[in-house]
Amino acid sequence: MTIYKLPDGTEFNLSDQIHKEERSDGWYIIGNDQEVKVKDEARADRYIEIYNRDRYKYYIIH
Repeated sequence: MTIYKLPDGTEFNLSDQIHKEERSDGWYIIGNDQEVKVKDEARADRYIEIYNRDRYKYYIIH
């Protein structure tokens, strides 16, 4: 399990599946060992959509 802790006590569990989460300071994409701050919920949805579409793109064997 990967936990990312900020000095203010905020914690992010980066081991979960990728998902959006609203925190007091804005929207985040969290999971798959990453934490990305995004401008708004619409951008979070778009990020996840692109991630899910492209995550296996380079593993396809022709």
